[in-house]
Amino acid sequence: MKSVRTCLLLLLMLLAGAVSSEPGAQSARTPKPATSPSAPGQVANAQNGHAINVSGTGNVVKVGGDLDEKTRAQLDAAIRGEQKTQRLLAEVRVEYKKAIATIQALANQINAGPREKEAAQALAAGNSAPSEALLQDQEKGALKSAEKDAVYAEQHRKEAAELARQRGALAFLTDKRAALNAYLTAATYDPADVKTQIFIGDLQNLLGDTKAAKDTFVSAASIAEANLRKYPDQVDASRELAISTYRIGESLETQGDLQGAVARYQQALALLAPLAKRAPDDIPLQIDLAESHAILGSALRDQGDSNAALAQYEAAIAITTPLLKGYPDDTAVQLATAANHLRAGRILESSGKLSAALNEYRQAREIAEPQTTRPRTEAAKVSGVSVGHHNADLIVLAANGAFGQALLTQGDLTGAIRAFEQGLKVSELLTQRDPGNDDWQLTAAEYHFQIGGVRMLQGDTDSALAEFRKAGTIYSAMAQKDPTNIDRQGAAAAMHFLSAGPLFMAGDPGAATAEARLAVAGLENAVQRAPDETAWLNILGQAYVIEAVSRNLDDAPYDAKQPLEKGALIFERLLARDPANADWRSSLGEARMILAQVLLETKDTAGAVSAASEAVATYEPLVKDDPTNMLNMANLGQSLLALSTAKQLSGDHAASQDALTRAVDTIRKVLKANPDNPMMQVLLAMGYLELGRATDSPVQRRTYLEQGSVILKGLKERGHLPETFVKLIPVFDRELAGLGAE
Repeated sequence: MKSVRTCLLLLLMLLAGAVSSEPGAQSARTPKPATSPSAPGQVANAQNGHAINVSGTGNVVKVGGDLDEKTRAQLDAAIRGEQKTQRLLAEVRVEYKKAIATIQALANQINAGPREKEAAQALAAGNSAPSEALLQDQEKGALKSAEKDAVYAEQHRKEAAELARQRGALAFLTDKRAALNAYLTAATYDPADVKTQIFIGDLQNLLGDTKAAKDTFVSAASIAEANLRKYPDQVDASRELAISTYRIGESLETQGDLQGAVARYQQALALLAPLAKRAPDDIPLQIDLAESHAILGSALRDQGDSNAALAQYEAAIAITTPLLKGYPDDTAVQLATAANHLRAGRILESSGKLSAALNEYRQAREIAEPQTTRPRTEAAKVSGVSVGHHNADLIVLAANGAFGQALLTQGDLTGAIRAFEQGLKVSELLTQRDPGNDDWQLTAAEYHFQIGGVRMLQGDTDSALAEFRKAGTIYSAMAQKDPTNIDRQGAAAAMHFLSAGPLFMAGDPGAATAEARLAVAGLENAVQRAPDETAWLNILGQAYVIEAVSRNLDDAPYDAKQPLEKGALIFERLLARDPANADWRSSLGEARMILAQVLLETKDTAGAVSAASEAVATYEPLVKDDPTNMLNMANLGQSLLALSTAKQLSGDHAASQDALTRAVDTIRKVLKANPDNPMMQVLLAMGYLELGRATDSPVQRRTYLEQGSVILKGLKERGHLPETFVKLIPVFDRELAGLGAE
């Protein structure tokens, strides 16, 4: 009997809350990932040193939604950062082309001297310095003309401003600060040019001077308002006011003023909507309107208004979807639509509408994937877009991850691993293309660990361990590269935590315990450095759980109680902050479920009944709220099995039989959704063992025992039964042999 309870304990550890895509309490606590455009000069490559970190799916013990949501938020931030970088690049490309044309025209003049020709040749070879100097001289000439010709002074100053912008565009590739100075000079020549002001603010943001950027955007809005009063029917003036207002909203959001940002986004929308209605064929304007809806949606989501956020995403999709067929070569249209399908999917998934979410993720992926193979120079093919710029690679990465996580929550292991492997392939290709980009490497690490989690659920512990260690190697290298980055340190520790499970299953509890203790040490350090970071608190609680169950099974059982109680205390603290958080409720249920089994080993039957009852009471409403979440349903089945055993030992045979029957029915439901899950098949076999022991009918007992035996032997023949569970087969053989003797 002890060996059977030991196997049940191991299954409880392995299957407890393996995954959930239900987001935890998302907060403004998300680190800022580096943006990763591949553009002239490798602009904004790993600008801020953060990265897309570990997500919360596919784990041995649940590292679910809170960390998963953190990763998603970081990827969202990467997409948002990429938008900002790409809109800068779009403006730079326009001015860069003008600069090339200007230099070429000067070199082609009949009276062109060697300086003009040498500048053109140097520019063609990638050296812009001679051209910048030549443009500056032309700029000075235009200013002199303005001083001499009062009638056309304004025109000459505008010409000087244009030459300064061209000079800034050339400098942008090698010296962002010189580019900023050139654009600031252009603004002094033509102070009523709102677009130049907006570009200056964007560039100040890129250089990290967010306060100056906000001031610039406020100034741009003031100029735009003055222009609009002067020319009330001018479309450009209205649009410039809308874009500068939108930029102020971004600045407010960056500073943490979400309410102020929402107000500005709404003002920008009110200005753009009538313009877009009057100009349905103005594609850049339509994209700006769609993206303004989407950005407002994201701000509303962060305020906790999911329904309003979804409505904004759907409005954005409604604007760009009709353009997909009409403009199949327009990358901006395609990627804006894909991004908004991704955003809508996340809202739907968080609401428990997994099927609808999967449809959105699928559309995001199908639209974005063809764009990843197009030349990157086409990324900003549509000039004039001021809000909507996207990177196809980031959208595909995010869509594959979200798609896989949703499938995993539904119990579709095969579909989930296919999506994760596709995401891994993309991230590895991006790493090869840009090996200095930390984001791509860390995204590859995330997918390695996602795949490892699914392999665990499939019973392939060797492959799972290999994937966890690949992820750990990357995270550790990234942590050494930036020792101050808590997220990298925590992710490296989390990989130790995940590696403990397959080692324990392989029959090496000593190695498993060592990994669990490394995880606890690393995560305790992360929590000490960032005590308000709920994601690492959540994983630390899970690490305490795995530390408890990975101990040597010959050790005294009471050794496991202390870490389990530590884990439960963490989850209770988290739930005090957010009682509705489904992931943390499931984590607490997991700790209670395993504690029940440990208490059975110490013969504390009353304590085991109490702990198992608490676990069941935790999972029943979770399953009721989301009957498609097979992983919570699996946890409910396990909790009922533990409760059945505890009730049986306490002498309450009727309650034991009731819990056992409900447990088997629940496990069958999970297997109906995912019949190839070997861990759940093992759990069902153990349920049949207990049903066989509980029945008074010899015929029924034999039927249950044979059903369980067939499951285990079939898994072994197919190579899907982990070695640790092979010991269950002789248990069934002995029971059947004893039945034959009767």
